[in-house]
Amino acid sequence: MLSKIFKKNESTDSTPASPPGGKPTAQKGVAKGVAPEIAMEWRSKFQRAVGDDAALLALATETPLLDIKQAAVQAMHSEETLRAAEKEFRTHDRRVHRLAKQRYEHAVAQRVARASAEGLISAASAALQDESIPANRLVELDRAWQALDHALLTTDEITRYEAHWQQLITQTRGRGDQHLLVSRWTQLAERHLRDAGKAITEVRGGTQPQTELAARAAQLQETLSARPLIEDVGAADLQAMAEQFVAELQATLARLADVDAEISRDVARKADQAKLIEAREQEKSSTNAAHAAAVEVVTKEVVLAETSLSEGHLNETSTHLVALEQLQEKTKRLPAALLKRIETVQVEYARLKGWQHWGGGRARDDLVAEAEALAAQASEVKLALKPHAESIEKLRERWKELDKLGGATSRALWLRFDTSLKAAYGPVAAQLAKLKAARQDNLSARNQLIVELDKVVLVTSADGALTSGADEKSTVTPDWREIARALEHFRSEWRKLGPIEHTVPHKSRDALLKRMEERVARLEGPLTEARRVAQLAREKLIARATALGADAKQRETINKIRDLQAEWQAQAKSLPLARNVENALWTSFKTATDAVFQLRDAAQAAREGAWNEQRQARETLIGRLQALTDDSPASEVKKTLQDVDQAWRKAGEVARKDAPTLDARYRDARDAAQKRLSSSATRAWSKVVEALAAKCSLCDEIEAGNAENVASRWNELLALPAAWEQALQARRLGKSSPMPSKYDASLLRAESALDIETPSAFQASRRDLKLLAMKAAMEGRQQRVGGDEELRGLIAELVGQAPHDATARTRFLAIMEGLKQRALAG
Repeated sequence: MLSKIFKKNESTDSTPASPPGGKPTAQKGVAKGVAPEIAMEWRSKFQRAVGDDAALLALATETPLLDIKQAAVQAMHSEETLRAAEKEFRTHDRRVHRLAKQRYEHAVAQRVARASAEGLISAASAALQDESIPANRLVELDRAWQALDHALLTTDEITRYEAHWQQLITQTRGRGDQHLLVSRWTQLAERHLRDAGKAITEVRGGTQPQTELAARAAQLQETLSARPLIEDVGAADLQAMAEQFVAELQATLARLADVDAEISRDVARKADQAKLIEAREQEKSSTNAAHAAAVEVVTKEVVLAETSLSEGHLNETSTHLVALEQLQEKTKRLPAALLKRIETVQVEYARLKGWQHWGGGRARDDLVAEAEALAAQASEVKLALKPHAESIEKLRERWKELDKLGGATSRALWLRFDTSLKAAYGPVAAQLAKLKAARQDNLSARNQLIVELDKVVLVTSADGALTSGADEKSTVTPDWREIARALEHFRSEWRKLGPIEHTVPHKSRDALLKRMEERVARLEGPLTEARRVAQLAREKLIARATALGADAKQRETINKIRDLQAEWQAQAKSLPLARNVENALWTSFKTATDAVFQLRDAAQAAREGAWNEQRQARETLIGRLQALTDDSPASEVKKTLQDVDQAWRKAGEVARKDAPTLDARYRDARDAAQKRLSSSATRAWSKVVEALAAKCSLCDEIEAGNAENVASRWNELLALPAAWEQALQARRLGKSSPMPSKYDASLLRAESALDIETPSAFQASRRDLKLLAMKAAMEGRQQRVGGDEELRGLIAELVGQAPHDATARTRFLAIMEGLKQRALAG
């Protein structure tokens, strides 16, 4: 396993981070500058730290190996340690910080997802205990589960939720199937009840035989035996519905039996009633007209009852049925068809009334549950108040609709409903109160702005009293700038308070707008007139500036333009115009003034062009002097100096600011050329000394037997003075004879002539030589040691033979260096 952890990647330039939650990996590549032994030691530490997050964090902080850092971070598991690692590497080790951040975010996401999963599993478990599970609750539960990242959950959590979910689905489907069976059975029972009622009416009316009652009774008995078994204890509503229909079926069976017995008795009495029927028919014929009118009234009332019943208005139907009962009491011998219609309406009304009571109760219970749910939502921090208020209003409207449809409710249920809605309306009422207070505050702020605008004085008299401005002698000029600023400030602050339609109480809006318009008009009217006058004054300034453009060459024109600019600035400060007008006028004025300055600049440019030409000519002359080098011949340097001096005197004038700089550069360049001219002999002597040293080196090579192409290399060197050249030629050809004592004496004299330090072994000889030289000088018999001619002779003696030992060679090289320095010093 560890071999896989420390597997070497194909590329050591980059270390891709493992995905969050993956296995830790560490590259085997050794960091640049880290010994393999140290890298192996760090990997051993990593192996020992695996499983201990604190040790892994310390290891990642201390190790210099990037792969070990990443493997340590990858091996961490606790959220606290990963957060500490993310903070530790935030300012360095970008790749390690990115990996730590990914691992930390993954750990946080996994913790949140698992907590949410546990909550959903608990909710699913609790839902299994509920007697009735709303479909929307199941949908919300499933959506919340699907929204989770299942990759962050454990297999146990997913399995537990799936088990609960399958139980919920099975339970919901079972209840749905039971509800469907009961619904179908109740529909069948309802149809059979209607058929039984119809059979009773028809048998009584004589349109059907008495055997029809037995058939309907058998049908009802079969329906009663086919009642579905309700096993779910939570389906109380279904149980109640089934029991209601069972009771109605049993009542109808009893009614059928009573009707059957009644009809049997009626058959026995038919013979006795024949005479009575004839008498009644005679009586009917006598009252046929009145009876027909009464039947017509009853028929109309039946039509109205049927219409109300078909539209579902049970209250109106009840009124029509009461009227029909009263008419039936007054009107006898109604047609069987009409009686059948009345009975059908009564039966249907009774059935719907029963359903109305049951359905209305269920609907009100649902409304109360929804109201209590809204009351529970009122405590939430983030609540959408507008939809919340609309939901409350809709619930009240639905309750009123139920009241219109009929079916009274209990006062306790109404109090629960009303109390819940009042509690739910609490946040809405608080928000409305807050909005009302905000509108009052906004109104107060606007009134305060108007009050501050009233404090702005338009025209003041000399003693500070407010005046209309009719007496010019007693007034001073208004501060238009302050008035404009006040108006602008008022408008800005007014806009900040928002649209007046939504921020001010409706009752106060018109009066507030009227006050605001009056106060603004008080200042805006005079300010507009003052700005009109100021605009005319500035247009005159533009005209004057345009007229001055023709006299731009005159020196006074620029001063006049500057005066116009100062006057413009003074007017702009005293009374700023509207921004667009101010910008347009300023653009015109600036265009006119710029035209004057452009003409002046053109003349100045012409003068500067001439000055630039002269400056360029002088810079060219300076460049000729600066182009001279140490290798330039003396004749060339001398001629260049003469030509440049003559041309410099003839050159024209330059700009005053450039003249000092050019003169200084010219003097520096001329001094440098003069210096090169005076040191040309020194440079020539230096070259001679360098050639002397080179030929001595060639002789050393010849004497050592290592020389190649001596002749060609010798001829390429500079020719030396005759004495030096002869001495070197003799040495080159091997014609010189070594004389160590004479060579040492020549070295001593040359060191004295060049003022070079003599080795300590020869210090006594050096002092003796110096004393002899002093004596000879005092006696006037010879020149002092160190003259140029004597020095050249000494050099010829020295270069004519090779140094006889290492000390002599060292002294000779020191002499050559001193000779070169003397030549360089001139």
